[in-house]
Amino acid sequence: MNDQALLSKKRARQALKRAEKIAAKLKPVLEDVHQFSEVSDKVRQILDEHLQFEEYLLVVDRDGRALVHTNRLREGLLFNDPVGLKAARTETGLIQLYERDTKERLIDASCPIVRGRGRHYNLRLGRIVHRPFLAPLIWTAGLFPAVAAGGAAAALGVETSTVAVLTGSGLLAGGAGAYVVVRHIFRQVDKWLKLSKQISAGNLTVTLEQYSRDRFQQIGLELNKLTLGLKTIVSELAAAADQTGRISQAQAQEAEELSSSFQNLQAVTEAFRAGAETQLASLQQAKQMIAHVQATIEKTRLNTEHALQLGEDAFSTANQGSRYVQETEDKMRRVEQTVNHTARMIERVSHDAGEVLSKVSAITDIAKQTNMLALNASIEAARAGEAGQGFAVVAEQVRHLAESTSVFAKSIIDILAKTKDEVDQTVKEVHESVEAIKSGVSAVTDTGRSITALYHIVQQTRDQIAVNHQQAAQLLTECKELNQLIDGLGEIGDEFTQAAVQTSTAMDEQVQVVQTLATEAQVLAQQSQDLKAIVNRFNIG
Repeated sequence: MNDQALLSKKRARQALKRAEKIAAKLKPVLEDVHQFSEVSDKVRQILDEHLQFEEYLLVVDRDGRALVHTNRLREGLLFNDPVGLKAARTETGLIQLYERDTKERLIDASCPIVRGRGRHYNLRLGRIVHRPFLAPLIWTAGLFPAVAAGGAAAALGVETSTVAVLTGSGLLAGGAGAYVVVRHIFRQVDKWLKLSKQISAGNLTVTLEQYSRDRFQQIGLELNKLTLGLKTIVSELAAAADQTGRISQAQAQEAEELSSSFQNLQAVTEAFRAGAETQLASLQQAKQMIAHVQATIEKTRLNTEHALQLGEDAFSTANQGSRYVQETEDKMRRVEQTVNHTARMIERVSHDAGEVLSKVSAITDIAKQTNMLALNASIEAARAGEAGQGFAVVAEQVRHLAESTSVFAKSIIDILAKTKDEVDQTVKEVHESVEAIKSGVSAVTDTGRSITALYHIVQQTRDQIAVNHQQAAQLLTECKELNQLIDGLGEIGDEFTQAAVQTSTAMDEQVQVVQTLATEAQVLAQQSQDLKAIVNRFNIG
């Protein structure tokens, strides 16, 4: 029989109708759910109730993954073969011939359950295509001897009635025997089939009751052993899943806490590192500032050293100027004394010139009187005549002498008067010079005081500059020591920063390890949940 004829048979159409009927029962369950896991147990229960003698029932998504399968060992598998993908993505009822990986040949009927709003669930029903072999063989083996015996008897000339009786008796006996054998075999096979269905459906609490110990019945006992072994394995898996789930959950929680602690420690270390970098940058900035201050202090020291030299020169100059002013003041005072003495001498000369002038004036008066007397004597000599002629001559000479004396005296008086005027002017000028000298002496004295004060100021300035120079040198030394200290702090800061970076890197690695551990723990917990979900598919009592 070809594939197309097989798919068009009533058995295939009935399989599709049954699949659509079951899908209609599943639709209300799956219509309003957001996660399939919310109703997986309910769907599994419905499929188990409607499995009966079908090979399988399963709900698949669009990718062909079995979300629920009546064979718990195949639940969760991805059926992405051509038949499986067509069944998963069909939008109408579909019948296909399915060559299973178990070498079985089945009729696969599929139809949609729910579509839309991001959900796509299809139902698949599998029905095995049997080719009868054992029953016809047994019936043939039971009936053929009677038919062969009847044919042989007829060939040997046995009466027809006898042949009919013998053949009928043989057929009856062979048919009864074949019936008993077929019934016994099929009863056992049906038991095995039901047991295997129960096992594939996840019910590991059932076993076969075997009352004989022949080799044929031993198959049932082996199935019981298989069931009990699977039950033990699933029980141990359930216990392991529970324990692994608890351990993995505790490990995941501890890993989360450890990761949080490492992250906090990493944050603290990062803060330390950032603070160390900030402090290191501040130290570098402080070092630059101190270097600038050091250069300024060095420049100030050189300037103060130069100022100190200038102060020494100024002190020496002021000291010398003070001596010069003192000497000038002494000389001015001696000049003042000399000028005062000269003024007094000139005043005395002026006084003597006045006295000489008075005396010369007296001489002039005497010369005038002598001239008058000579004139009177001439007059008297003229009166005396010749007797007085000699006296007249003397008188004339006296008069001439008196006149000469008067002229000479007048000349002396004029000279003396002019000299006295000049002496008086000189006295006046000398007095003015004395006053000017006194002013100069006073100015020189004031200058001396100023220079002396300047000398003291220059001395104090020199001393202060010397102190400043000494302090600048000391401050420069302290700056150098501070710079060395900052260098030491910088080295410590570098070491601390490197240590912080290494610690932060180590923390990063530890955090990554812990996060990996947490992820693996979560994966393990999820796998434990998945294993529990697989174990929960089975009923172990």
